[in-house]
Amino acid sequence: NKPAISIKVFPNPTNSYFNLTSSNKDLERVNIRVYNSVGKIMETITGVSLSRNVSFGGNYPPGNYSVEVYNNSFTEKLMVLKLP
Repeated sequence: NKPAISIKVFPNPTNSYFNLTSSNKDLERVNIRVYNSVGKIMETITGVSLSRNVSFGGNYPPGNYSVEVYNNSFTEKLMVLKLP
């Protein structure tokens, strides 16, 4: 059994930017891809560690976004909401 991946995104919803973090030490080098509601890639962040906050989305227009956090051994999808 693989240990559960615990990724937190906060604040959610927000009118500024989002933070991603995790206490899981296996998440030292992950990639993050953010999609808007029609599937367009808004941002790709590669090779980052979630042991510290990773901020994104400050320049996004209001709307729903899908956040994909992945590396060679897992993929986690989260939903976030950007407010006006």
